[in-house]
Amino acid sequence: MDKQRFKDQIFPLKHRLFRLACTMLGDDAEAQDAVQEIFIRLWNNRDTIGEIRNTEAYAVTMTKNHCTDRLRKRRSFAVDSIAENPDGQMNPEEVAEMTDSARLIRRLMQELPPQQRMVMHLRDIEGFEYAEIEIQTGLSNEAIRANLSRARKKIRTLFNDLSTYGLEKR
Repeated sequence: MDKQRFKDQIFPLKHRLFRLACTMLGDDAEAQDAVQEIFIRLWNNRDTIGEIRNTEAYAVTMTKNHCTDRLRKRRSFAVDSIAENPDGQMNPEEVAEMTDSARLIRRLMQELPPQQRMVMHLRDIEGFEYAEIEIQTGLSNEAIRANLSRARKKIRTLFNDLSTYGLEKR
């Protein structure tokens, strides 16, 4: 893709990409930085862009992925952080038990249907808000809540079954 074609096809997308980045990141300055980085990547990949059928969809996907990466870097919460002990209140046994539980929950999440697993991961592990999950997945708020509820219920059931060694509580 030559310089003129790049200007004609890619530059007109700048406002749409900025609005998307701004919606996902919630900050104009960070959205501008993100779009600038996307344009640099697009320019560096200009030789292969000519082979892509829908350059607009490609640029939008790149922007979504880049913003998602930025949000992940911004968030410090993860399942492993459940076991952290910032104020020294938990003893080593409690920390070990929580770490094991977190590992087990991650493993049990692999048994969920893909959509439930994705929604639960985005909400409970990555810490995304419902609006951010809507943008990422294209699901409605109601569908997100339903999938999240089903996923949590399934994980709770599986976790409790394993925690009680399959024995019913009396």
